[in-house]
Amino acid sequence: MSIQFENAAEAMAAVASVVMSADGVSTAEEQQYLFERIQRLEVFEAYDEQAFKRLMGDVIGRMFGCLPVDDKGLTADGVKTMLQCACGVLDGDQRRECFAVAAALMFTDGLAEEEKALLEELRQGLQVDDATARQVVADVGGG
Repeated sequence: MSIQFENAAEAMAAVASVVMSADGVSTAEEQQYLFERIQRLEVFEAYDEQAFKRLMGDVIGRMFGCLPVDDKGLTADGVKTMLQCACGVLDGDQRRECFAVAAALMFTDGLAEEEKALLEELRQGLQVDDATARQVVADVGGG
C-alpha cells in the first residue's frame, strides 16, 4: 500500500494530520495553531482557511483509503509509508520545516507519551539530523 502526494502542501498536510491524531485528541488549539503556522509557509500561500480544510480532508481521506489503519488511525507501517512518500516531494528545507511544524503542534496541548515516540519517528522518517531536531524541539518549548 502506498500514497502519492502531488506537491509539498499535500505531504505536509499528511504529516500534520498524523501529528494531530497521535494522542487520540485533535484539539481546537492544535487546529487553530496548525492553520496559523502553516499559512506562513510558502507552499501554503495560495490556501485560505477553507481551501486548507478541503486539502486536509482530501489528504486524510486518501491516507485512510490507501494506507494500513487500525482503530487508532494509521498503523506504524502506515506512518512509515506516508513519511517515505512525503520525502519524495519535500526537499531538505521543507522536511525540516515540516518537522518543526509537527513538533510545535505537539507542544500546543502538552507532549503526550504517544507524541514523544512519534516525534522521533518523524525525525527519522523526514531525514532530519539529530542536532537539528534537538534545536527545533528546544525552540518550540520542549527542552
